[in-house]
Amino acid sequence: MVATAFWRLIIHALKFQGDPQEALKFVTVVLFGVAVIWAAYRFVDVIDIELRAWASGRRGDLDDQLIPLFSKTLRIFVILLGSLALVQNLGFNVMSLLTGLGGLAFALAAKDTAANLFGSVVILMDRPFHIGDWVLVTDGEGDVEGLIDAIGFRSTRIRTFYNSPVSLPNSVVAAAKIDNMQLRQSRRIKKYVSLTYDTDPEEIEAFCEGLKQILLANPCVDKDRITIFFNRFSSSSLDILLYCFLKVDSWDEELYQRQNIFLEILKLAKGLRVNFAFPSQTPYVETFPEKNLTRYRPT
Repeated sequence: MVATAFWRLIIHALKFQGDPQEALKFVTVVLFGVAVIWAAYRFVDVIDIELRAWASGRRGDLDDQLIPLFSKTLRIFVILLGSLALVQNLGFNVMSLLTGLGGLAFALAAKDTAANLFGSVVILMDRPFHIGDWVLVTDGEGDVEGLIDAIGFRSTRIRTFYNSPVSLPNSVVAAAKIDNMQLRQSRRIKKYVSLTYDTDPEEIEAFCEGLKQILLANPCVDKDRITIFFNRFSSSSLDILLYCFLKVDSWDEELYQRQNIFLEILKLAKGLRVNFAFPSQTPYVETFPEKNLTRYRPT
C-alpha cells in the first residue's frame, strides 16, 4: 500500500498518464541503462590504465599518443551506443530519430569534423612530432612555438614557453610548416669572435689554434665539424668565425656547454693578452694643415 501510494505520488508529480506498473518499468529501464553505461565507462578507465602500463615498458612514444586517442574514442562510443540502446529500450524509434537529427548535424559539422579527423590521421601516420617535443608551427596566421602537450582527434595542444596552452585544429597543423627542434641530431653554434685591429697576426694565429683546442677538448662537440678561421675585416674589428655542433639532447645541456666554451674563450683571450673589439669609431687625421690665426682688434 505504501509503495503503491509512493509511485502514484511520483506519477502525479511527473504528470505521467498510465498504469503505475508501466511507470515502474520506465524508471527501472532508465536506471538500469544508466548503470550499464556508467559501468562500461568506468571499465574503459581500467582498460586505459592497463594499456598505459603496457606502453610504459615499450620503446618509442607512438603508443603514448595512440592510447589516449583510443581511450577517448572508446568512451565516446560507450556513451553514444549506450544512449541509443537506452532510447531504443524505452520504445522510441532510434533510426527515425537519427535520420531526422543526423542529417542536420552532419550538414553543420561534417566539413570541419572530417577535416580535423583527417588531419589527426595524417599526424599519427606521418609523425612529424611526439608528445613532449619542442616544435615551431608556422601557418598563414603566425607562429606557435612550445612543447607538444596533447594530440586529440580534433586539435593538438601546444604549451608555449609562457606556460599557456594553445590548441590548433588538426587540419591546420597537418597543413602547416612544422620545425621540430627536438629531432635535431646536434645543436649548432655560429659565433664571430671579434678582436681589436691592433692584434698582431701571430696573436690571431695563436688565438685560432687555442679556440680549436677548446672545442676538441669538449666531449659534447662534434669533432668532425669544427670550423675556425680568421674570416673578415669588419668596420671596427677583426672577426674570427667559430662554427661547431654540440651533441646534446636538451636545451639546458646546450646552454651549459655554450657557457663552458665561452668561459674558456675568455680565459684564452686573457692568457694571450688579446682584446675583444666592440663597435666603435676612431677618427684618423693624416695631416693637419697650419692655420693662420689673427687676433681680432677692435677699431
